[in-house]
Amino acid sequence: MLPTEQQIRSILRGPVKKSGTHLICNCWNCGKEGKYYYNLKNGLSDCKKCSLGFNLFQFLQGWDALWLIEGNQININNDVALIKPLIDAEVAAIKTLPDSRLPAGFKRLQYGEQNLYAKYLRDRKYTETDFQIYGPGYTNLLNKYDGYVIIPMYDGWHVKGFLARNVCSDEEARYKNQKGVEFGHLLDGIDECTNATTTAILVEGHFDKIGITNELGLHHQDAIKVLQSFGKKLSDVQIEKILHTNINTLFVWYDMSDAIDQIKQFGNLLKRKIEVFGCYKNTEKDANQMSREEILHLLYTAQPIENYTYNTVQHHKLK
Repeated sequence: MLPTEQQIRSILRGPVKKSGTHLICNCWNCGKEGKYYYNLKNGLSDCKKCSLGFNLFQFLQGWDALWLIEGNQININNDVALIKPLIDAEVAAIKTLPDSRLPAGFKRLQYGEQNLYAKYLRDRKYTETDFQIYGPGYTNLLNKYDGYVIIPMYDGWHVKGFLARNVCSDEEARYKNQKGVEFGHLLDGIDECTNATTTAILVEGHFDKIGITNELGLHHQDAIKVLQSFGKKLSDVQIEKILHTNINTLFVWYDMSDAIDQIKQFGNLLKRKIEVFGCYKNTEKDANQMSREEILHLLYTAQPIENYTYNTVQHHKLK
């Protein structure tokens, strides 16, 4: 039996906020304020600053409150999920990319700012929660990024690179992403998955992820999350990252016009261990432009990956 919300709040020091099933508080490990997330549903927690995950025992030990376990008579045999580590050696070994620095003069944006960068993100369905999670910003010190909003990308909640999206000129390149970063080793959204996440929607681009997440209200629950693969390919490293979670159902949401070979390849690998479905897009709209009803329709009509790829090939042959 988990401690109640009232019991958990009674042991915390400093300000405490609530978001969905999480209490957000100071970290007992590194002391950072407002970066520690405790899940009221499963007793697991993690710090976005020191990038570590903790089981219930570690969390209560950190706050010198192990008496809550005794008081709730947690049975180790029945409640093993409450004491198992969140991060094992294999997962840690996958996270090999070096930390990255943001451009000189980087200024973090706030949700309510009235400038072209914040307005662009809000127009692309960024919510206040997205501003908090990603910490987007801009710089006026480097001409190459003039007019580009900069969006950090994370692994283990450490910055590993950034996307730079043009917000004001059709004459400039749409993206100037950080050079020298192996984006194929990153999976945008994987840090948001918890032990309770069993379903994921895989998309190509960052704003596709943002659109689906916010139309379906996925920030406020743990069962379903959206992952972004930085294009139509899924690398072995990205596959391993998925398989090292509790995800058992994956919906692939790619533009099929030129991705069928890639989907066949990684779909066949993944389907040996999890269920994989394909979402057939019969509209020119990007995911970021779709309504909740349109998104749900594509998910409800998704097909097992082998049927999906076969039917798509046949469809293109008949064109």
